[in-house]
Amino acid sequence: MELLAKALITSPKTNIQLSPWKSGKLPPNTFPLRRGCKGVSQGSSWRWRIITFFSQGKECRLWLNYNYSKLIYRATLAFNESGFFKIVCIKEFHPSEPGWHCHSSMRTELGVSDFTHRMLHRYPKFDRLTHSVAAMGIETEQEATSFALQFFRIEEKGDLI
Repeated sequence: MELLAKALITSPKTNIQLSPWKSGKLPPNTFPLRRGCKGVSQGSSWRWRIITFFSQGKECRLWLNYNYSKLIYRATLAFNESGFFKIVCIKEFHPSEPGWHCHSSMRTELGVSDFTHRMLHRYPKFDRLTHSVAAMGIETEQEATSFALQFFRIEEKGDLI
C-alpha cells in the first residue's frame, strides 16, 4: 500500500483555491487540528496562506508560513478527517536544522494532529557532520507559493482541445 503523503502529493488535484497572504494569527477554523484548537499565534513578521484542494478523494489543505527575517519556511500538508486536519507532510527550512528537509508520516492511512512532529520522520536524516548549509532561496510571497505548488505538485489539469 502506498504511503498517504506520497499518494496525496503525486495524485491529480482538483478544486484548487489559494487564500490571500496574511500576517499574524492563523484562525482556528482555517486549519483545525483538534477540538478546542484556538488557532496558531505568530508575530506580525510571519506571513501565511492556505491552499485548499482535493486529492485522492480527500479535502486537503496546505498551510504555507514563512518569516524571511528569521529564514524560516514551512509548508504543512494535511487532510480532513471528520472536520479536523491530520498532518502527513511538512516541508521546511530553518536555521536550527540547516538545509531543506521534510517531516513525513510513514503510515498509509493516518496523519498526526499536532505540530510536535510525533510520528513524523525527517528526510533526509540530519547529520551534523555531513549536512551542508544551503540558502533558503525564498525571498518573496510569490516565490514561497511557487515553491510549494511545485513541490506538492499542485496544478489543475486542463481539458484537451
